[in-house]
Amino acid sequence: MAIKIALERAIWARKAAPIMFASIRAVWPLLFSAFFLVAGVSLGILLVPLRANAEGWSPATIGLMGTSYALAFTVGCAFMPKLILRRGVARTFVVTLALLGLSLVFMTTIVHPWTWALFRGMTGFCAAGAYCIIEGWLNERSENANRGQVFSSYIIACNLGLILGQYLLPLSSPLNVTLFLIAALCFWTAILPVRLSGMAPPQLPTTVKIDFASVLKNSPSAVLGNFVTGILFGIWYGFAALYLSINGYSSSGIATLMMCGTLGWLIFQFPVGRISDRIDRRIVMAVLGASGTLLAIIGAIWMPVSPLALVVMYFCIGATFGPGYSLNVAYANDRAAPGSRVTLSSTMLVIYGLGSITGPFVAGFAISAFGYRALFICLAVGYFVYFAFPLWRMSKRKAPQKQGEYSETAIRPAVGQQP
Repeated sequence: MAIKIALERAIWARKAAPIMFASIRAVWPLLFSAFFLVAGVSLGILLVPLRANAEGWSPATIGLMGTSYALAFTVGCAFMPKLILRRGVARTFVVTLALLGLSLVFMTTIVHPWTWALFRGMTGFCAAGAYCIIEGWLNERSENANRGQVFSSYIIACNLGLILGQYLLPLSSPLNVTLFLIAALCFWTAILPVRLSGMAPPQLPTTVKIDFASVLKNSPSAVLGNFVTGILFGIWYGFAALYLSINGYSSSGIATLMMCGTLGWLIFQFPVGRISDRIDRRIVMAVLGASGTLLAIIGAIWMPVSPLALVVMYFCIGATFGPGYSLNVAYANDRAAPGSRVTLSSTMLVIYGLGSITGPFVAGFAISAFGYRALFICLAVGYFVYFAFPLWRMSKRKAPQKQGEYSETAIRPAVGQQP
């Protein structure tokens, strides 16, 4: 019996492999563009706060830069589709990526907190357009039969780009222009695969509606959960690298430890989702929130500095907040009417953006006032809300009778939202 099952699986894999490769072959230019786009974003995540810290700017000032990025990204998610409809997909794609590179170049010419906040806003707005176009293109180039494979490939490409960007950091000092130029080159390189391949541009929706009231009424746990997840993401990617820097870690050490968080997120993304397909998703939210609260409290008390302790801490924190976005969207989709999913997706992304605006702003002032222990305290408060609110809602409302497949809603990693 076991031999028969093994043979059947081998035959299925042999038949499925050509289909999988055909699906990827049809979208490979988009995957390469996403890879280089995220590499540039990832390098900027680490580079900007480290350079700002080297310039002697306060954590509150650095937090405002993260807020500027997140605010512009959120605004871009709401308004960029209209701009794309007016100017065309191909032209907007080239312009946004070109401006992304220029935003990094401009930062090397005028080193001042207010101008850097402006340039980070420019980065956030243009990044929203680039992600919107790539994901819309992927949706059009895929079908229901292979959409899961296509977007799984997209997730892999984005996370590989994230890791590459983190490991570009040791190539030079943040005080030099080299890393800024490398990040700009990543954005400009992202133009080439799509433009040289001659892919036909996608047909985007004519309207994208943002409806907070209906989404909140539909699923309060998903709305608050997405807002809090955005807060956690903004805090972590705004200040986790700075915490390592003030404790004497080199650029390569910072890149390695930040990669541990990325690996935690990547490894736990789908297991968390699969578990949430089988039980009430709010239970999974509460477990992640409770685990994160415990981790953050330990961090606030212990203030870890040893490499081994930080590897474990960063990996586990990445594992607890990384899957949050897809988990929240999956739960919101469980209760959504079929015709409302585009509105739901757009609204949930904006809610996430509002959280990522709030996180760096609050944490920046808290760290300026109380030191880097406040980093873990802010995380603990956010995690606790993510733990307590779903449990309270479970006492008010039963789980939906039928849950959607997590793989259908876990297609957008929150890479784009990183400050």
